[in-house]
Amino acid sequence: MENRRVIIFFITGIILCLIILLAGRENRRFLVAPDKTSTYLVTEVLDDVRSVVIEHSGTRIEVQREGSRWRMTAPIEATVDNSMMKRLIKEFGSATISDALDFDEIDGRGLSINDYGLHPARSRVIFSLARHELSFLFGKKTASGTNVYLRKDNLNKVLVVSRTLYDAIPTGVDELRSRRLIECDRNLVSTVTVRRPGHPFIKLILKEGSWVMEEPVCARASQEKVHDFIEKLSAARVTEFIWPSLSNVMDVAEYELALKTRKALYGLDDDTGTTITIQTLDGSGDVALVIGRGVGNNGDAIHVLLDNGRAIGKITGSIAHLIDVTAVSFRSMRIFDALPAPVKRLDIVVDTEAFVLSHTNQLWQIDSPVSEPADQQFVQRTIDTLLSMKAEQIRSHAHEDEASARKADAGYVALSVGDQTIVASIKKTDYRGELYEFEFADKPEVYYVAESNMPPALIDSAALLDFRDKTILAIPEQAVQRVTLRRFNETFFTAEFIEDSGSWHLGAGDFQGRVNQQAFSRLLALLTDLKADRVVKVGFETPDLEYYGFATPWLEVTLDLNLDDAIRRSLLVGRSDGNNLRYVMARGDQSIFLVEEQKLALFTSSLTVQEGDQHGEEAGSY
Repeated sequence: MENRRVIIFFITGIILCLIILLAGRENRRFLVAPDKTSTYLVTEVLDDVRSVVIEHSGTRIEVQREGSRWRMTAPIEATVDNSMMKRLIKEFGSATISDALDFDEIDGRGLSINDYGLHPARSRVIFSLARHELSFLFGKKTASGTNVYLRKDNLNKVLVVSRTLYDAIPTGVDELRSRRLIECDRNLVSTVTVRRPGHPFIKLILKEGSWVMEEPVCARASQEKVHDFIEKLSAARVTEFIWPSLSNVMDVAEYELALKTRKALYGLDDDTGTTITIQTLDGSGDVALVIGRGVGNNGDAIHVLLDNGRAIGKITGSIAHLIDVTAVSFRSMRIFDALPAPVKRLDIVVDTEAFVLSHTNQLWQIDSPVSEPADQQFVQRTIDTLLSMKAEQIRSHAHEDEASARKADAGYVALSVGDQTIVASIKKTDYRGELYEFEFADKPEVYYVAESNMPPALIDSAALLDFRDKTILAIPEQAVQRVTLRRFNETFFTAEFIEDSGSWHLGAGDFQGRVNQQAFSRLLALLTDLKADRVVKVGFETPDLEYYGFATPWLEVTLDLNLDDAIRRSLLVGRSDGNNLRYVMARGDQSIFLVEEQKLALFTSSLTVQEGDQHGEEAGSY
């Protein structure tokens, strides 16, 4: 009984072994031998690859290196996606062999390279180097699906490599083609041009790190707008290649006729398409493309002539605005470019009022309507505001008579800078008066500027008066030797400075008491640095003296001085304006001012005290 059991177990074991051996023989057709090597697939350096051939599913793709870029030469001419070629070469350069089978060993198993999918091969890749070629045939995937069988050159071996190498091989023409509109590094772009039918030609160039517009006008470009335009071109991708493609490859033989026909069909000829050219600093990325008309019910795709006129594709409508650009699309909204020199003269006309100012000996001076000192801060603030103005809109005028009509009743400003004069007209628009038209005499454009951004002196004749320095009198206090006050042509107070005593005394006349030193010191401080609250008029005529109350002044102040350039200054105080202000002018000057009556109250304060008054000098009267 025991022996029978042993015999049964023995026979069962033999049967199981036979089953396993037979199954193993059947499966060995697609199994690989144990790991025999772990070396790199390619031992050469692939940096000098000159061309690559890819054969897949009956299509032969040929790619040639042109400098740092790649170009497809067969089955059609096309720009190649450089990143895809870099990946392909990198994958081959880093691929390792995970297993290898000699042909003898394969034959010994009763197999052939057909069993590994290598005859015919699924794909073939050929690298042409400087002195030789490397050829790779790709077969089936291994049973695990993570590797593929491969034959290198004509070696009598079947190799096993990672499937990632096979996945890096572009297998279609369109897969390998570049879908970019421009291939250059956007940081190297130096020139951009746009030619749009029915619109002025646009040319932008990079000068000393800043974008400027050369056509249709010489002007500063908006750095942000130009960068955004280049960025959008760089980010745009072709969604579908129209021509050439494998479906119309026969048309390539009739290249000129086929291209001309399609350009007209898709709105890509000179009369309908928007032509954009990009030039780079080194010339390596120069490109020209034409954006045509939209397709589809909503125009959600647009035809584009790319690859410097050698291909037609579609791009998404999201960048349709690229065909709508005008010169204004790139313009900086700043109206003035940087001036080559400081402003030396300023001419302004508002309504019927005209002012001329000049900069001499580091100071601004009013030259017209009369020669008067200018408020330095106000002049500089006006110039700074003018030069930094930004337009809300910029519009080109089509006809010369249109420009003349606008200038007919407009004010203007002229700036003298170095040896040139910049002249511009200024006119309020009809649009609720919120915008002003600002137009240079030598530029075919109108800038629309918000009233809040305009310097007040350029749009309000009353603000022109603010150019006048508000200083009425400015005299060194120690230069004053005598002060005489007259009211309605009657003298009521005279004080003289006595050097021996170093104090002020009443002058000759029927005056009682003595000078109130404290009150008089306050008056003297006011007179020697008298500022106006407002400028009323710059340049007046004789009738103005009667109107403002200067013919018979409410008060006249005469200062006798000890100065080389002046021995006397007189101040006239006229009538009240009814708002607690009085008109004031310095005799000999051409400006009329308003001064608060509260300041002028010092003239009617206690300027004298009685002799023997020991209770302070504030007592008494003038």
